[in-house]
Amino acid sequence: LIDEIRSKIPDIVIRTSFIVGFPGEGEDEFYELKDFLEQQKFQWVGVFLYSREEGTYASNMKNQVSEEVKIQRKNSLMALQKRITDSLNKKRVGKQEDVLIEREENGLLIGRTRKEAPEVDGKIYLYRGKREYIGKIKRVQIINSNFYDLKGIFIE
Repeated sequence: LIDEIRSKIPDIVIRTSFIVGFPGEGEDEFYELKDFLEQQKFQWVGVFLYSREEGTYASNMKNQVSEEVKIQRKNSLMALQKRITDSLNKKRVGKQEDVLIEREENGLLIGRTRKEAPEVDGKIYLYRGKREYIGKIKRVQIINSNFYDLKGIFIE
């Protein structure tokens, strides 16, 4: 399904979330998830720990996963995702994109494209912009990538 979506919309960005440590999750299931993540190369991923909630069916299931293992698994997936996002962002360097300018911070304007969700994904730090750009969509050339964040300059 994901491959079909990507073939029909080549520049689509897919964001998803995973929960690790659900009762009964063993090494095999974890590595299957890790392989899936590696194969699909999602732009943005969130990983959360399963949390045992009193009164739920899952809270009484056998084979609860230890907090230590859940944390290790989350960290492993997030390290993999960091490499994936970094690789995908590096491919954006040199390209022009439309950026919504959201605010000024430490003398730089900060924005995002349609590819970044507010508050959870990376930011685009912009040089040589004007305060009156805030709230507007401007054409920007991406000049650098730093894992989750990008740097750009305005195309005037």
